[in-house]
Amino acid sequence: MYTREHVFVCILLLIAFTVSCTQSAEISKAVDNPSSAQPTETRATTTRQSSTQWPPPADQQAAPQQPAPRLPSKILTKDSEYRSLIKPPAGDQFLKLYSAEYNAKMAEVESNVAHISDTALQQKARIDDWKNVDKASFQKQAVEAHATKLREYMVKHRDGWIEIGHCEYDPSTKLLKVYSIPASPFQATDKFEMHMDIATIDAVYAKFRELAEPRISAKIDQDVMEYFAQEDSPVYSREQVTKFMRVQRYKTYESSIRLEQMVVVGYGDLSEKRIEHMSLVDYPTETVLLELDPKSFMASNPSWLY
Repeated sequence: MYTREHVFVCILLLIAFTVSCTQSAEISKAVDNPSSAQPTETRATTTRQSSTQWPPPADQQAAPQQPAPRLPSKILTKDSEYRSLIKPPAGDQFLKLYSAEYNAKMAEVESNVAHISDTALQQKARIDDWKNVDKASFQKQAVEAHATKLREYMVKHRDGWIEIGHCEYDPSTKLLKVYSIPASPFQATDKFEMHMDIATIDAVYAKFRELAEPRISAKIDQDVMEYFAQEDSPVYSREQVTKFMRVQRYKTYESSIRLEQMVVVGYGDLSEKRIEHMSLVDYPTETVLLELDPKSFMASNPSWLY
């Protein structure tokens, strides 16, 4: 006879066998048809996503964006594209940049001499090919193309500042003399003048001196370094030498830096070759030192290059 213990063991074995068969069937179904297992995984994923915190905690938030890049300079002379247009290369390099006909002719010549292996003979053949070519038409096309490029640049930067010239004040005549520079987009007289009283120019100098102080001090510091580099046994302390240099050279350096970096700029609508405003500015910082009347400049009848 089976005891109660035998019956209980048999029941447990029967339950284990049933569970095993069920799991085997599910595994077999998943292997035979992988897509049948997908919904379970998707439900789990959906559950996880729904529990995601938003907005995320501070330590999980995206890093702050970098500040916007600094805007380009107002003074166009600082732009390399402008400088290349204002002072283009001369000769064949100018033609190569701006004349399509010249480049086509050059390609034709190079094709003609490509089969010549000897370098000297190839160069002789190249010279012969160019000998009877009139480059006047190439030059005309290049000048027109260059003017077009410059005009397009001015349209793009119509509100930019152009350098009209560097300046110098004559206290005996109370005239501010403005000297033209090659970096201007026009051809003008060597200089034009405007009246300015001493009190006004003194205020301008004071503003400029405050801005230029680090540049002046840097030149004096360089002089002090050179002094101690040359002196094997210096008699004076660095403080004494610096004080002496500032007394002796400050005004000279201020004057020379002012001639280099205090400039007259004009702005308005460059696409229309119109100067509506003129200012005296510090070139490095572009700080306006004094507003000027542009009439004196326009009276000089500048000839624009575009």
